[in-house]
This record gives sequence, structure tokens and C-alpha cells, in this order.
Amino acid sequence: MTNFTGLSSEEVAQQKLEGNQNNYTIATSRSYSQILTENVFNFINIVFFVIGFLLILVGRFSDAFVYVGVILVNSLIASLQEIKAKIQLDKIALKTSPKAKIIRNSIETENPISEIVLGDLLRLEGGDLIPVDGEILEGVVQVDESLVTGESDTVTRIKGQKLTSGTYLISGNCYTKVTAVGLQTTANQITEGARSYKKNLTPLQKEINLSVRILVIFSFVLVFLIMINSIINGIGLNQSLPITAVVAGIVPNSLFVMINLAYALGAVRLSGKGALVQQLNAIESLSNVDVLCVDKTGTLTTNHILLDTIYPLKENLKSTQKSLADFVTTATSKTPTSQAIAQKLTGQKLEIVEEVLFSSVYKWSGFSYKDGRKSGTYIFGAPEVVLPIKDLNKSDFKEQMQSLQNQGYRVLMLFHSKKILPLTIKKSPQIPAGLQPIAMISFKNELRKDVGEVLESFKKAGVKIRIISGDNTKTVLALARQVGFEASEDETISGKDLENLSEAEIAQILPKIKIFGRITPKQKAELVKRFREAGNYVAMIGDGVNDVLSLKQANLGIAMQSGSQATRSVADMLLLKDSFSSLPYSLLEGQRIRNSVSGIFSIFFTRIAYLLIIMMCVSIIGLPFPFSIKQNSLISLLTSGIAALGLTIWSRPVKPSKKSLISTSLSFVVPASVSIAVFAVFLYVFYGYYQYTLNFGFGADITSSSPEVLSSLIERIIPLMRTVLSSFLILSGLILVIFISAPTKWLSPNQKATGNWQPSVLAILLIAAFFYLLDKEYFLSFWEMSRLNVIEIVVVVLFVVGWFFNLKQIWQKDLLSKILGLR
Repeated sequence: MTNFTGLSSEEVAQQKLEGNQNNYTIATSRSYSQILTENVFNFINIVFFVIGFLLILVGRFSDAFVYVGVILVNSLIASLQEIKAKIQLDKIALKTSPKAKIIRNSIETENPISEIVLGDLLRLEGGDLIPVDGEILEGVVQVDESLVTGESDTVTRIKGQKLTSGTYLISGNCYTKVTAVGLQTTANQITEGARSYKKNLTPLQKEINLSVRILVIFSFVLVFLIMINSIINGIGLNQSLPITAVVAGIVPNSLFVMINLAYALGAVRLSGKGALVQQLNAIESLSNVDVLCVDKTGTLTTNHILLDTIYPLKENLKSTQKSLADFVTTATSKTPTSQAIAQKLTGQKLEIVEEVLFSSVYKWSGFSYKDGRKSGTYIFGAPEVVLPIKDLNKSDFKEQMQSLQNQGYRVLMLFHSKKILPLTIKKSPQIPAGLQPIAMISFKNELRKDVGEVLESFKKAGVKIRIISGDNTKTVLALARQVGFEASEDETISGKDLENLSEAEIAQILPKIKIFGRITPKQKAELVKRFREAGNYVAMIGDGVNDVLSLKQANLGIAMQSGSQATRSVADMLLLKDSFSSLPYSLLEGQRIRNSVSGIFSIFFTRIAYLLIIMMCVSIIGLPFPFSIKQNSLISLLTSGIAALGLTIWSRPVKPSKKSLISTSLSFVVPASVSIAVFAVFLYVFYGYYQYTLNFGFGADITSSSPEVLSSLIERIIPLMRTVLSSFLILSGLILVIFISAPTKWLSPNQKATGNWQPSVLAILLIAAFFYLLDKEYFLSFWEMSRLNVIEIVVVVLFVVGWFFNLKQIWQKDLLSKILGLR
């Protein structure tokens, strides 16, 4: 091997000074600017800001301040929480970020890829993601360029050829000189502007997006109708604009903010359990998983492979050991199995004539050699792949091989010919004829200690486990049984058998198969795709380069920290320290997030629904508009702002329903919103009539009163009516939070208690604070509310109590289902 020195410290410093450093980073989470922009300056908020600006133009300064202020407070609080979470996650991500083996001053060190400079010398080996463009100075490698070109076929690269960033090494080792860094690399130029923060939506997010889009369209239609009405009836902007502002407020502007916060807090909690989330919605995505595909090596087992026994087939043990040692010393591919052999045996390096590097696609490697008077060909790989079936069946070692495989050993064989045989045909690897088996080698895998408990926890959660491995089917079955995974031989299939089946046959047997052996990377990705097409939500766990395609194909990709850089780069979640035991926590955290999002969704849409019903009913009756901008903002701030924040922070895991979010939320939203609206409208009308009789007497004709008297009374009565209505809506809205968190069965809509008192305590404290502030002049003045006497407060409380028990009866007797005929 050539002795490379690499750049000197002075040359590295000069390159950095000239800006030739690979400090162009790819974000795996939202940047600070994205958090602020999407939480504060999103499209919906901009509409509200415009309305706020128009309110300033017509002189309604305090209304504009409150209207925009409440939005900003909600958005900024959640943004600060998400930024705080991002800081913690970025610290963890930095510790697990990809590193490059850089040679400088003749010394090789591992450094973050951001430290690479132009002209640096890198050493790359199988499984490495190629971080920058470069030129091979020494070595032969096989490269998968599918992440950049989209082509799944592997290519061989030799000395003098280029390596492209964004691709990864399947096998082989090489030294490469860096020819482009940062934005100048091929991968960054191809994907500039399109690769930062990949956003794959979960089913929950898709439903929420659909609901919000419908509301946006509906609110725009209502605003348009209000504008037409104002023009036709000559209503000034000063009068119509507050109504427009309240109507526009039906769009849940802070709903997405709360959801992003729920994801960020979940990611922080999970990082303490040993998992790094690279896509914020990955945790919630895990709660949807009903099929979990796992690789064997590196997943069920650790990456430590130990040489067990060498069985000579043609020569004595000493000669067999020498042949095996020569092979692993000479072969460019340094696989875990060859490294396990190299730890025990030391051989002679032969002069290679032609070589095929190991690939998980064809599961063998080999080379032909000529060394002085000696020449020949070695092939090392899986016996059932290298040998024709007829030869394998006739062999005298078949029974021993199967016995070892049935015990969970990995069995490989070394083949030899004294002739130099061609290993490729038209540049494609081809196993030559004339090979003789000279050794059978067994290897032991180290099982992960916690894998059995993890698989059992997923089974109890209703998740189907499917083991997909490149190893022999019987070996995988034996290892699976050792960790408590129940499967029979009839529930296994090999990649070769799978190839011989028709599409219809595959579709028929797929639900029955639990273990897939001798599967190629392409087959693995195809299996994941088939599971998805069958209507499943699929997670894939892998660690090697052969898992990259299947991880990309899955709804949720999970990688081991010790896995290849390529695997880690495409995964949505990373298991730190290969902690398989963090998965059950991830599942619970996903359920927690789904539960909090479901609760937040119900709170927001209940408020929107009852506001719309109240506005329509009051408009039909002919009473004054029921809300001022400030009062509506106060309702929003308390019931779907602070209270929803409590649900986000303190939500607990609940096993998700198989139904969609919208259908499950309807059973809460419809009874809650309709009952609130009915009681609210009745209270509004009742109190208006009470004030009417109080001022004019029963049956009085108000048309005889002077316009000045009427105007004065209306100015006094309407704020009182609105205060009574707002008080009722605030109290009932906060009680809804107690219903959703349901600390006891008696308070639960579905008779299932969570035991979670924290959101309920927050709601009770907010109710107490509201009653306290109802007596404070500064509070009443700012929010344009009137002071209520004891009788009026008692009436409001009685209406709240009546609504409370009425809604409990609706849920308890399932009246909604009975009325709609859905039982």
C-alpha cells in the first residue's frame, strides 16, 4: 500500500481561510428561521396581521393589539419551547453525526464531515456514505449511486475514477482525494433548495391539514359574504371589520404550532431513552405501525460475529486454515465474517488477477490470483448460493451444514480451483464452474439481550413482526426462536423460492410468512413495498447498506447508531448505542403524542363549531353580534391556547383507535359543540330579554323610545350580554379540557380514565383565576367586559352546570349514535 501523507496543518488552515471547507450542512430538523417563520409568519397568521393592520387604520388600536397579540403569544410560546427542544436535540445529533477518516500529516483521525477541506485525503470503506466528491488514488470499491442517480445497479470504481457525494460504498476500501466540498459537491448542487428538512406527513397530519384547508375556504367564503352585505347595506368598515376579524378567527391558527410543539417535546423525552428523532413526526408515526420489519444481523443480533469452527472438506485442518487465512488477507472486501476470521488467522497476501467484491445482492466474493508458481481462484460465500442445488443435495456435508443452521449458526464455505477462472461475464459477477469446496466455516451471532422483550411488547400492541434477512432461512428461524419469536418452518420462505412465485401467489402467501431468508436488498425493499400496498403502515429497522432501499420504502425508517452512514442518513429515527430497548418507549411516546394531538384537535374544532353555530343562530334571531374581537380572543387564549398547551405538555400514552382522527373526534366535537351552542344561545337570548324587561317593562313597545335612549341602552346592554355569553363559553371550554384529560371515569366521555390530573388542575386554576379577575376593573376594561352582579354570576354557573350534566347524559347514553343510527 502507498504511504499517504495527506495535507499538512498549514495547508488545511489555508483551505479553510479560502472558504474551501465542507461546512454546508443538511438539516434533519427545522431550522430556527423555519420554526419562527412557520409558527409565526405562516399564511394564516399573515391574514390575521392584515386584519389587525386594517383595525389600526379605522382607529381600533386596542382591538388590533389584542387580536394580533393573542396570536403572537400562542405562536411565540410554542416557538420558544420548540427552539429549546431543538437545541437539546442538536446537541445529541452532533454527537452522532457522520464522521470521516481523514489523513493529515501522515496521521489518520476521525473528524466530523464538516471539517473536510478541498484536497483532503480520505479513507473510505464498505458502508460509508461518500460525503464529498473525490478521485480514487488507490483501491477498488463497489458503489451504490441510487441515492443520487435513482439507478439501483451497483458500479465498480477503480483508481483514477471519480466518487460522487451522496452515494455509498457497498464493499471494498479506497483512498480518495477530495475534489469538491460544500455547495460545490454534486449531491448538493442536484438537491439544493429541495433537500433540507424532508417533510413526510403522517395520516394524522394529513387529516388535520384537510380539516384546516376546509375551514380556511369556509372562512374566506363567510368573509366574502360579510363584505358583500356591508356594501349592499352601507355598513362602514369600522362596524364590519370586527365581525370579519371574529369570523376569520375560526381558522385554528395555533393548531399547527401546538402539534409541532408536541413533536418537539416528544423528541426530547425520547432522546433521554436512547433514540434520536431525525424527523419530528417519526414518533407519532410509530404509533400507526402495524407491521414491523426487522433485519437479523445488527438488529436481532449485535454486529459482533465470532468465528466458531472450521471444518476441512478436502485438506487437513492446517492447510485449510492457511487457505482461509490467505483469502481474508488478500480480499479487498473486509466483511464482518472475514474480519472474524482475520482475528484468529494470519495469512499471506496474494497477487490478485481479477476480483469480485462482496455484495449482499449475490452473497459471495472471490478473486483469481497468480503468485509465483501458484495460481488459482477462491470463492467465499453461502453454500446454497455458490453451489448448484443438485450438487448441494448430493454433497456429504449437507446434513452437517443443515444441523449447524438449525442451531442458529451462520454457515459459509470457501471454494477453490487451481485454475484462473473468469469471475465476470459482461461486467456482471458470475460464479465459475469447476470449483471445489475446501472448507465449511460456522459463525456465532450474539443476540441482543433485550430483543425478546421488545418484540413481545410490539406483539402485545398488535404489531406484526416480520424478519427479513440475507442469511439462511433456517439460521434465521433458529435465532428467532431463541429470542421467543414464534414461527414454524411453514411460515418461512427464501429469496430463491420467492423469485419462482407469481404475483398472485406472492399476494396469497405474504400475510402468512413471518421469516424471509436469503433476501437481496432489492427483494427486501420490494417486500416492504408490498406490505404497504396491502394497506399496512410499515416500519423497517436496519443497520447495513443492504437496508437503505427498504428503509426509504418504509413509512418509518429506523437505524442503529452503529450502522452504516448511508443507513443512518436515510432513517427517520436513530437508536442511540444500538438501544433496541428504546423502541417500546418510542411506541408509548408516539401514543402520547397522538393522544395530545387528538385532544388538541377536539378542543380547537369544538370551539370553532360552537362559535359558528352561535353566530348563525344569533344572526337568524336578529340579535346583535355576540362577540367583540377582544372577548373572542380571550376565549381563544384561555380555552384553546393555555389549556391546549397543558394538554400538549402533560398528555399520557393511550392506545390509538383504528378509526381516523376525524371520525373519532366527531363523537366528542358534535355533542360538545352543539350542547354548548344551544345553552349559549339560550343564555344570550334569555339575558337579552331579561335586560329588555328590566329597562322597559314586560310587553313594552321600544319603538316609542327616542333614538338617543335606545342607543344608550344598547351600548350598555350589549356588553353585558356579551360578557355573560363569554363567561359561559370560557367556563364550559375549560371544563372540556377536564373531559378530554379524563382523570376519572366519571369525567370521561367514554368511561375510560387516564388518571392524568395535570391538565384538569390547570383548567381548574384558570377557572379560579377567571372568577377572581371578573371583579377587577383593569381586567374588565381591557377585555371590554362588564361587571356582573352575584345573581348574574350564579345564572352563568347554573347554565354551565346544566350544560355539564346534559353533555354527560349525551355521552353516557350514546345519544349521538342513536340519533344518527350509527350503533
